[in-house]
Amino acid sequence: TRYLAAALHAGAGFLLWELSTPFVHFRWFLLKAGAGKSRLYLVNGLALVVVFFACRPVWGTWLSYKFFVDTDVELRHPRPHGFPASGIWGYRIANVSLNLLNYYWFSKIAGKAAQLFVPRKVKARAGKIC
Repeated sequence: TRYLAAALHAGAGFLLWELSTPFVHFRWFLLKAGAGKSRLYLVNGLALVVVFFACRPVWGTWLSYKFFVDTDVELRHPRPHGFPASGIWGYRIANVSLNLLNYYWFSKIAGKAAQLFVPRKVKARAGKIC
């Protein structure tokens, strides 16, 4: 259990990824309530994009870097009763997988948000073959 205290900051930091979740749920509630075209829906969507980007791709990548640096020390110089290498590699693989999911979902969210700024005439022209 000596290694547990050293990992607490990483676990708590990664929980900050979930700060974007209430915006996702609120978006769903607004859609179900028929408020999908309201100003509140738009503001919530913009907040979702900003918070998701700040908490997942930016903060998550930084915290992952710190996690890899910290665990590299443990892998290079294992301590007696330290965190086992198999556990470190398991967490590293999970971390990379979750970061890839965050990047994927942010690309989808950013793509949908970008559609709001494309004029309708440009959208119509994009579908025509000339």
